[in-house]
Formats: sequence, C-alpha cells, structure tokens
Amino acid sequence: KNERVFVWTLRLTPELWTVNLRHRTQVIYHHDISLIVMMLDLRPDHVVIEAGTGSGSLSHSLIRAIAPYGHLFTYDFHKERAQQARKDFDDHDIGEHVTVTHADVVSKGFGLE
Repeated sequence: KNERVFVWTLRLTPELWTVNLRHRTQVIYHHDISLIVMMLDLRPDHVVIEAGTGSGSLSHSLIRAIAPYGHLFTYDFHKERAQQARKDFDDHDIGEHVTVTHADVVSKGFGLE
C-alpha cells in the first residue's frame, strides 16, 4: 500500500528529557561528574557521604573513584528510590562499596556522632 505516515522529530531539550525520566531527580551528566570527582580529589581509600542518591548516576562514579578500599555512604529521603539504588548497586557488583540509607538528612542530619 501507498500510505502516508508523518513523523514529527523534536529536538531534545532539558524539559523533554526531564519529563521522560523514570525518576524525577536532578540528573548530573558525566562532564559534570568528572569535575566533581576531580575537585574532590577522590582516591581509592576515601570515604564519601552523599546526600540525595537519586538515580545513582553520581553514586556509581563516586564508587568507581574510591573503590576498592573506600566506601560511599549515600542517603535518600525517598524510600523506593533508596531501595532501587541498593538493588542497582548489588546488580552491578559494587554493593560492597556502598551503604544506602533511607533518611531525610536535611531535617535529621546524617546520624553521625
């Protein structure tokens, strides 16, 4: 058959990208992550505390920078997001380098003495 089909291609914008993300968290891209890791001068024996696990994108890069001897403590106030991050870290064989905690660190702090 000779049917006409129309396809509209939209230029990807930050707004379109954000509304299509599974979790609506702030996305940090790799060029920014690289700068963060460099400015923190992370090494394989460092301990890092992260507030806001989100999608786990930054967490993965932090773990790669501090493994095999370092450890990441990451906190997220959203219970399901924290549970999904724990599963992702375990599925990606980096779970031993990270402790995921469901907590609101803004109002209650990190629970460290």
